[in-house]
Amino acid sequence: MLALACCLTVAVGASASSGGGGSAARSAALRPVASHATPRIRRAVIAPVSFRNQVIPVLTKAGCNSGACHGAAAGKNGFGLTLRGYDPLADYDTITRQASGRRINKMEPGKSLILLKPTETVPHMGGTRFKVGSPEYE
Repeated sequence: MLALACCLTVAVGASASSGGGGSAARSAALRPVASHATPRIRRAVIAPVSFRNQVIPVLTKAGCNSGACHGAAAGKNGFGLTLRGYDPLADYDTITRQASGRRINKMEPGKSLILLKPTETVPHMGGTRFKVGSPEYE
């Protein structure tokens, strides 16, 4: 669920070039290498998050969009999702835009209601659905 904010992969290390095996590559291999060479650092890459393929399955596994919970026709306590993620676009809109966007905190994802309620950091009538730091939470 925290994947709504971002997934980071950071690669740090020296870059290596692959030679084609020609005479230029052989002569380059014979040249001295400076001892003070600094490793090349790549920027953090933010992997795109698929709401349909990564977030909806977590909501379904936790039972959040079941008929007994927020997937009910009327939802629960003002929060309604489509039954078993039938309409991911509507669910995305509900989570991110309805209720003045209070369910998602872009500045501090860990303080988002979409994470605080199912971990019972704040009271939740549905009980604990997953724990902080679990794969579902991340």
